[in-house]
Amino acid sequence: MQNTVRPTLPMTADAFFAWAQTLPDGERYELYDGKPVKMPSERARHALCKLDVAFELQRSALPVSSALTVYPDGMAVQISDRTVLEPDAILAERLPDDFNTVRVQDALVVVEVLSPSTKTYDQRGKLPLYFELPILAHVLIVDSETHTVVRHTRDGGATTFGRGETMRLDPPGIAVDVSAFFRRVPRGR
Repeated sequence: MQNTVRPTLPMTADAFFAWAQTLPDGERYELYDGKPVKMPSERARHALCKLDVAFELQRSALPVSSALTVYPDGMAVQISDRTVLEPDAILAERLPDDFNTVRVQDALVVVEVLSPSTKTYDQRGKLPLYFELPILAHVLIVDSETHTVVRHTRDGGATTFGRGETMRLDPPGIAVDVSAFFRRVPRGR
């Protein structure tokens, strides 16, 4: 078992990334206003839904541009010097310059799959923070229980999509099959 260094608070984003590299495998945190916040364990519903989301984003992005890059969870976006978030999936403008990084600099779309323990934080706390990223165009809030997706845009718009609908994301100019986000998760609990 690794020994984790206790962080000095408040933390900067750079200190957080260095500290996070010392954590045991599977232990994940986000940085909120200089304080590390432990991310809860996931249920199968959540894990399978975010995998389906990443696959569908990748399937939709490849024909548009080979530079568009989809990241599953584990990658982070730095909102400010004191806030770092880890979405469930990210669609970025291009491949990274450094393949050893855990930071995504050019996120166009971020996805949060709702879970019972973080639902309010994902919808109310994280949503406005994500739009502090200069090129971010869309935040997708995915509800695996109701099989709906709410697309939030930089201009403050929000549109709800359900199974069988196609969601257009401009930029980057892709069409996403919403049903594909829920291939392996049944509706309901």
